[in-house]
Amino acid sequence: MTQTNSNINARKGKHLTDGERYQIQILLKEGYSHRHIGRVLGRNHQTINNEVKRGTVTQINRVTSKGKVYTYFEDIYFADAGQASYDEQRLMSGRQPKWIQASSFIDWADKKMLGPSIDLRPEEINDRSEFGHWEIDTVIGQQTKLDPVLLTLVERQTRFEIIMKLTGKDTQSVNQAITDLKERAGDAFSQLFKSFTSDNGSEFSDLYDLLKENIAVYFAHPYASWERGTSKNQHKLIRRFLPKGCSLKDITEE
Repeated sequence: MTQTNSNINARKGKHLTDGERYQIQILLKEGYSHRHIGRVLGRNHQTINNEVKRGTVTQINRVTSKGKVYTYFEDIYFADAGQASYDEQRLMSGRQPKWIQASSFIDWADKKMLGPSIDLRPEEINDRSEFGHWEIDTVIGQQTKLDPVLLTLVERQTRFEIIMKLTGKDTQSVNQAITDLKERAGDAFSQLFKSFTSDNGSEFSDLYDLLKENIAVYFAHPYASWERGTSKNQHKLIRRFLPKGCSLKDITEE
């Protein structure tokens, strides 16, 4: 008890870290109470209460039974949502997030849905019952304009992954990669690739217009990386070999 109290006092006035938010997400999923989580993290339980309220989102879930589709709503806490809400509140109150003066603020301010929402995806995509539905994303190296990036496409049912090296994280590079992919696949393209799910990164701003005649394209909500969990899990494997900050110049597609 003494140790818990001292931890709380030591952290008084300090904001939750990303790591603590992910711990909250995990512990909530395992069924622990807010008070217990507070003791584990050395935080006042009211801090946990406020964070859970801030980071809780409502998910729409669909279940098919006997030919009928049933829709229900579920409130779930996500660490990413908590962090995004916290950053937005700081911005609105005039207190700048740490990255506010970085160029990434431009991307943040320009966030918008670039096409049909992920909420419109049919059940065969959400439940992974059909092959051909892919998540598309990019993996960066040194975060410089001159450093190449990786374009990743992960098939949701099989987790099969295609990795393509791009000259940069920009619309033109992505468009060229997709065009090359269409040429390689030929007439089988629309059978192998039935849909793409993307984030709202500026590099994907032409994705919907580029593919709408061939396949469906959906966009996740801003700050909702969990909606593309398949690709994010695959990225963890890539990071084992290509940690953040390393140059991708010498990496080949082979």
